[in-house]
Amino acid sequence: MKNNAFTLAEVLITLGVIGVVAAMTLPIVVGNYQKKELVTLYKKIYSVLKNAEMRATVDYGDSKYWDYSAPKTFMRVYYIPYLNVIETTKMKDYNVKNLNGDNIGSWYKPENAQLSSDQYFISADGMNFKYWQNNQYLVLSVDVNGAKNPNTFGKDIWDFELLWDGNKKLVPKGNNIVYNNDVNRYVNLCKNFTTRDGSGCYCSGLFMWNDYSFDSPYPW
Repeated sequence: MKNNAFTLAEVLITLGVIGVVAAMTLPIVVGNYQKKELVTLYKKIYSVLKNAEMRATVDYGDSKYWDYSAPKTFMRVYYIPYLNVIETTKMKDYNVKNLNGDNIGSWYKPENAQLSSDQYFISADGMNFKYWQNNQYLVLSVDVNGAKNPNTFGKDIWDFELLWDGNKKLVPKGNNIVYNNDVNRYVNLCKNFTTRDGSGCYCSGLFMWNDYSFDSPYPW
């Protein structure tokens, strides 16, 4: 009886084809997994921040009556106590990028103001935070997976803002503007921003507007 079997050459060709297919598809699979993970982390941090805001209103009343005169005092009273913070001094520095992959400086390089070490803190689950204030709002920047890659605004680094005027609720940076203006403009701002243009440049608000999805028109 004749035995049917693969020859060594056929086995090697099959393995080669499998290797080529794997090399072509693996980056896509890994990329999709990373995106799903980052979506989860974005939703987590926004939920954590809003929960901190809600708990602070229980202790201090409606946020429109809070003291907004100094950012350090504001964060220490109304947010940090509710964020499970384990470290309020400088963590390891690292470079950060925009969505085009351009290096735009380090995590510790201040975009809008000189920051001191106590304006950086780390949560127990490894998220890195920094905050500062300009004349209109307080900005809270969060790297949702700490120093791990991609260290990119609009991927794992997000900005949230709290306006001094208006409803005084913490929201993704540019959220209200994105909803009420030309979305394409904010797609370009999100993709091409530099530190001179302002950290985050509406990536966070655009991401929420896009139903927490990295799909088009979100520029990743």
